[in-house]
Amino acid sequence: MRACVDAMIPRGGPSALLREDLHCVFKRDPAVRTRLKVLTTHLDLHALIAHRLAHALWRRNWRYLARFLGFLTRAIAPVDIDPAARIAPTLLYRSRLGCRDQ
Repeated sequence: MRACVDAMIPRGGPSALLREDLHCVFKRDPAVRTRLKVLTTHLDLHALIAHRLAHALWRRNWRYLARFLGFLTRAIAPVDIDPAARIAPTLLYRSRLGCRDQ
């Protein structure tokens, strides 16, 4: 199972994953113009980053802290992702509109 989780993280670690997320947002959201706008105002990306942190806590058996981080994230972004869920790197959430993975 560890190999499965590691296979979803691109080489280069979290910074490569963030670059890939930014690329994914630019590719799929025609309203996006700048990286700064995405990093500061894109709630779906914030929810995805928070989920990845919560999932890392979950995998290390910090279950309460992972759930609490998910709770705090729901207060900011209208997206509820279970900390135990594994998400592919190319997933783009659309708040209140569901999600798509391409």
